[in-house]
Amino acid sequence: FIDFVLLHLVPARRLFRMDIEQGVPPEGRSICVISSLLGSETDAGRLEELYHACRNEGGNLLFGLLADLPAADSSSTAEDSQLILQAKRSIDALNRKYGQRFYLFTRERSFDGERYSPHERKRGALMELARLICDKPNQLRVTGERDALAGVKYIVTLDSDTRIYPGSVGQLIAAMLHPLNRPEIDEKLKIVRRGHALIHPRIDTELKSAVDTDFSIIFSGGGGSDPYGSLCGELYMDAFGSGGFAGKGVIDAAALIKCTSHFPQGRVLSHDAPEGAYLRGAYMGDVEFSDRFPSKPLAYYKRQHRWIRGDWQNLPFIFAPGLRYIDRWRLFDSLRRSLIAPATLAAILTGFYADTVQAAAWAALLALLSRLFISLAEGALQNRGKPHLRRYSRILSGVGGAIVQTFIRLWLLPYEAWVSVTAVATALWRMLVSHRRLLQWQTAAQCDQGAGLAEHIRAMLLPMLLGLALMLSCPLVIGKASGLMWLLSPAAAAALALGARRDTELSSADSEYLKTAAGLSYKYLESFHHKENNFLPPDNFQEQPPVGLARRSSPTNMGLAMVSAVAAFDMGLISREKLLQTLGESLTGLESLPRAKGHFYNWYDIQSLRPLQPAYISTVDSGNLYASLLTVRSAAAELGVEKLLARLDAIMEPMDFSILFDTRRELFHICYDPARERGMGGWYDLMASEAMLTSYLAAAKGDVPVRHWRRLSRAQLQKDGYRGLASWTGTMFEYLMPSLFLPVYRGSLLYESQRFCVYAQKRRTWAGKPWGISESAFYSLDSALNYRYKAHGVAALALKRGQDAEMVVSPYSSFLALAIDPS
Repeated sequence: FIDFVLLHLVPARRLFRMDIEQGVPPEGRSICVISSLLGSETDAGRLEELYHACRNEGGNLLFGLLADLPAADSSSTAEDSQLILQAKRSIDALNRKYGQRFYLFTRERSFDGERYSPHERKRGALMELARLICDKPNQLRVTGERDALAGVKYIVTLDSDTRIYPGSVGQLIAAMLHPLNRPEIDEKLKIVRRGHALIHPRIDTELKSAVDTDFSIIFSGGGGSDPYGSLCGELYMDAFGSGGFAGKGVIDAAALIKCTSHFPQGRVLSHDAPEGAYLRGAYMGDVEFSDRFPSKPLAYYKRQHRWIRGDWQNLPFIFAPGLRYIDRWRLFDSLRRSLIAPATLAAILTGFYADTVQAAAWAALLALLSRLFISLAEGALQNRGKPHLRRYSRILSGVGGAIVQTFIRLWLLPYEAWVSVTAVATALWRMLVSHRRLLQWQTAAQCDQGAGLAEHIRAMLLPMLLGLALMLSCPLVIGKASGLMWLLSPAAAAALALGARRDTELSSADSEYLKTAAGLSYKYLESFHHKENNFLPPDNFQEQPPVGLARRSSPTNMGLAMVSAVAAFDMGLISREKLLQTLGESLTGLESLPRAKGHFYNWYDIQSLRPLQPAYISTVDSGNLYASLLTVRSAAAELGVEKLLARLDAIMEPMDFSILFDTRRELFHICYDPARERGMGGWYDLMASEAMLTSYLAAAKGDVPVRHWRRLSRAQLQKDGYRGLASWTGTMFEYLMPSLFLPVYRGSLLYESQRFCVYAQKRRTWAGKPWGISESAFYSLDSALNYRYKAHGVAALALKRGQDAEMVVSPYSSFLALAIDPS
């Protein structure tokens, strides 16, 4: 309660940092490492992701796998050499591709009293890495250019399931470089007295895992990144300047060695807490990483068991000399929290067997309120001043979410209490008596195994017996009812472990219909894919009035025509040979077109190959073409066609989107005039826009700063209780075109907005009539008897007025909805 009140009274603290717009400077040279086990979670592809996410940090940021061999019954096994060889090959491939910036660090196993495992697990690996980069004796075997490690000062440590946001690593290093944050160490006590030798970010829940099962929906909170959650408070940091450590962040390597080398060997399981205390860790609330949330109850409570064991094994640090009182309290508070579940269960059971009904009621009520109060208060704050919304995603929030979460916690309370008690007892036994298995540990992937009813019954046998005893012996009805609930708790936990949503398969008739429609649609592209059109897709064919073929094309047309060929191959409509022929001829057409600054013009005459006037570069069309080429490139890589890959790369590499970007407004221009060398036509400033795809790709490529993504407006509109992002004209194209290429996850604002779009579109038409409104040709002829083209939309989705004045339904608009709701 006190923490809750203070957190809402104490203002959030923002760490100072240096400006590193030009990249990490030499004095901040760092290495970002992923701690993992070889053969289980090791994935060099994650290093490649990190490299791209940290592109703007420059060459003074290196990357490595801090990969240990799994525990074994001997110091070496037959599989070790193969595991290491595979990892080395992956690192060597990355170094050949991107330069000498990637490393593999491995160690030998040592006997821990029971089995052979790398010494001290993750903490030992980090200490060895710190010794390596500080040029001290160490036991690491290094794959990569050792000389490039000279001058490395900081270690950025990540877990195998941690994801970073672009720019976040650089911000952590920038904070470490600021003079006010640089650590001052008490040489006698080996503790940081001023500044910070460790800084960790806010850890969000990965969106996909947050909606994976009913359990994760109830307990994970909202997943994903909040673009407006720019500064998030943490009580100890805000009030006392002590942010602790959450296991992921940036560490001063020299300070780590100096301040923590005296930690007892083989006893520190949860090293994060004492390291945060000795290194005076800081919390940086406006920088985000994300972690996967355990999707199953058993995995969640296994993690709790390990955390509680680690907290109790840190008990001696509470009495260590030199620690600040607030750090001692933080260590003690972890022990207090681990006893809440057993104490709550004890209070409830005391009430059930009390002499009077009143005593029973009060004991049970107090126990319940202790569980419910904070959740209800936070839920009330979330809902304050907000209207009740209908959602397509299953998201629990506010007071209702707090009540559901509390009810499930009470249902699983005996098991939670059992986990806590056994964890405390195990830690104390191993510390004081056996002195064995103090570092017993499982990875997140290893914990997340087994979710059937049988596994839950085996794990929750004692809570079931408690429930049975209550049913048989408790004199109160509420006690018997609780006993029945706890007896059935394994079934409840197993049900919560099931997938939150199972996609329904389309019927064979629906699938056949879609395949037929795809085949008929592709025939248009096949019919006009010939030399006379330079293998470029004409914009349209008008049958009545008989104007015929519009021999012009745009980058969007060209890109989608190539992607359509790939889709036709995937659906079995054309052969591999036909696909490669079509793609090769299409690339020949693209290569013959004149370009400006690496980009294609907005319109071309497909016979003369000249740009149509006025000649400009369209932001949307360039993004659509790039996304299409990227998709085709992926297909070519799967098919192993190297020549095609080289031709695609030659077209894509010069496409620098920064020329379309207004650096002052941090928004994209609608178009770019190569003749005048300037952007024109206004700016795209809405998230719900066909330009979102361009924004995503340009930020991912590093052509524009990632903060541009946050500049896109998330303004929302509401209809019938549903809410979604506002667009300019309310077209299907604005909302759903990017979904042809980008995944959309349930629980996200984009998902809700796209479902909201389909909902509003359906209600724009009348019963029994087709729906799907977007920019399209329509029944209004110009002087040459061509159909005019216009952005038709829905007023409920649009900021532009007058969008309901006309009713024009286009087939492609309704087909776009397949990406969000196939049925």
